Amino acid sequence: MITKLETMVDVEEMKRVSGHNFEVEMKKVFAENDNIEIPHFKAVCRKDTGLPLSVVSERYQPYQPAEVWDFAEQFCKVSGGKIDRAMSLEGGRRIGVSVFLQDREYMKGDVISNNFLLWNTFDGTKPFMGMGLSRRFFCQNQFATSEQYFSIRHTMSLLDRVGEARNMMNFYIEEQKNRDEQIVSLVNKKMEKNEAMRWFEYLFPEPETERSRTMLANKLQIFSNRLDDGIGVEGIEGMRGTAYWAFNGLTEYVNHDKTLRSGDANIDDSRFNSTIFGSGGNLIRIGLKTILAA
Repeated sequence: MITKLETMVDVEEMKRVSGHNFEVEMKKVFAENDNIEIPHFKAVCRKDTGLPLSVVSERYQPYQPAEVWDFAEQFCKVSGGKIDRAMSLEGGRRIGVSVFLQDREYMKGDVISNNFLLWNTFDGTKPFMGMGLSRRFFCQNQFATSEQYFSIRHTMSLLDRVGEARNMMNFYIEEQKNRDEQIVSLVNKKMEKNEAMRWFEYLFPEPETERSRTMLANKLQIFSNRLDDGIGVEGIEGMRGTAYWAFNGLTEYVNHDKTLRSGDANIDDSRFNSTIFGSGGNLIRIGLKTILAA
């Protein structure tokens, strides 16, 4: 679940509407049916519902959602940003807070929102982390501008590490300059549709079976349609026929069309997870690297 918070100012209300107003606790783990405690492991459970979120090492130190929000408020003071969205996936097993930093307009009328995503999990799969995130106004396509700018393991105090986040904010500013240069180069690079199609096809393994050939053909058709009729293609002067046009077609494919393997009931949660942390995000990063080199 992704909750928009742009118009809200009260942090406590933001937590409530985002589903982040809960606490977690560590509980002992027992073998099923025989009531024998399993050593060295604990269950992370929600206090409000009792829902177990994960089983982790006894060394794991969960950060409470309130701590994440305190960190986000400190980050806003450091960066001058504003909390604009919050995420809650898999019953609160993974939560995120997005801080809006600035808008960019690489082509007139095509607004790109640059954000910083603070991400926390209660399943031990990732540390508490921060990463750059770009979101296109026209179609709400988004992609991570880096895998991460900082990470804090769940074995230490979170608020003691605000200084580290401040340093990473400075690093983010430098990295954003580099990203600006990359996007501007895509805007200025001419690319015909047949070139864009070859680039997109290059991003996938060469098919070896009839089924894989059919799947690739379907992907190519979807991408072709995005190039012809994607959101903003006709509305932005000078968009068509550039590498930026092709790259936007890729991000639109990942955000809206890419097949998901996850069994999650919430398709939006699955797509966000894939786009930012999974195979969709990897495809966008490889795509950006190769189109810059083309």
